[in-house]
Amino acid sequence: MQPVTIASLCTETRNVKLLTLDLGEHSFDFLPGQWIDCYLRPEPDSPVAGYSMTSSPRENSHIQIAVKLVGDNPVTHHIHRAAEIGDPLFIDGGHGDFYYTPNMSRSVVLLGGGIGITPLMSMLRVAAEAPDGPNVTLLYSAKTHNDLAFRRDIDEIAQQTERVEVHYTITGVDPNWRGTRGRIDRKMLSNVLLDTTSTVYICGPTPFIKFVEAELLALGIPRFGIHYELWN
Repeated sequence: MQPVTIASLCTETRNVKLLTLDLGEHSFDFLPGQWIDCYLRPEPDSPVAGYSMTSSPRENSHIQIAVKLVGDNPVTHHIHRAAEIGDPLFIDGGHGDFYYTPNMSRSVVLLGGGIGITPLMSMLRVAAEAPDGPNVTLLYSAKTHNDLAFRRDIDEIAQQTERVEVHYTITGVDPNWRGTRGRIDRKMLSNVLLDTTSTVYICGPTPFIKFVEAELLALGIPRFGIHYELWN
């Protein structure tokens, strides 16, 4: 278990807080797409929650996480209701087999639903940073345009990196949205998938993952090319 300090705390969307955690003098290694266990106290019985890193592992002084206010987890509620800059937290990780590194594929498709964008952000940053990185297509679905976390960062990455292509779609009632509407389905996927050799990463609620996986398989994407991690 490693101590960190909240270096910044801001509102990313109406129900998502963005935290920058200062690592201090400690190092912290993870792969893009992995997650941490985050504790309120440095005891094994302390309340704990898992959050994906949204920053690049190349940032060696801090990590960034995004925390959605959902459910009744005490760590999540503490972060949203009581946490302040300078407060300590305690972490360990990175965890999980859901990750990407730039040498794994020359063509990557990232499919995010809601807060599922969080691990994909780390993947996107690393892929864009790599001098000879892959072609990346991000398709990101949210209820309204105000729920599109990291939209400013995503657009900036796409503008700076010709290899990155970004598509958004809105699934809820949103009179101010002029872009694509509807959930990610077979038709939408067929418009953005480069070819059946692309490596595809899906992250979001379990029903989203299962539906999108079935649509990908129907399009001829081989099962071994589809990667996801189901949340508990």
